[in-house]
Amino acid sequence: MQSDNPMAWRAIAGVCALWAVAAAFSGAGASAPLLIGALALICGVNADARRWTTGKLSWALPGSALRLVLVMIGVMMLWQTVGLELALFAAGDVLAYLEVLTAVSLMTAQARLAPVRAAMTRRVTALMQPLRRLKLRSRARRIRPKTPPSSSDADGPTGVWAFA
Repeated sequence: MQSDNPMAWRAIAGVCALWAVAAAFSGAGASAPLLIGALALICGVNADARRWTTGKLSWALPGSALRLVLVMIGVMMLWQTVGLELALFAAGDVLAYLEVLTAVSLMTAQARLAPVRAAMTRRVTALMQPLRRLKLRSRARRIRPKTPPSSSDADGPTGVWAFA
């Protein structure tokens, strides 16, 4: 794009305005077209801004504009197939996506928690060392035989219980 052609910049601003209106009515985000349109409008009005913007764009995107447009169209076309490829990879099932997400989450949690677990183990063993040195007296408890309560009935032998 030539830096001395303000009409091209104004045309880009107009396209971005239409894009922003369409995005607003569809419920999509309108911030990207508004930002690009504002930059294009500034470049359409101010020659210094045009030179600065084209200088930065030529530094960031070297090569011909046609090649850039073709590469961007190719990237956009291939990006449309990413969802399809993921769906075919995960057998088209939403639960398969959930399984993959859960597995990845568990792997990352295990990797993140391993140093924490090691540090906690070191701290607990350091705290338990003085307690392990103490020898607690073990009391021998006398075990009494269980005796049934004395019965006031004289009918049967002692110790026999009957339930009705």
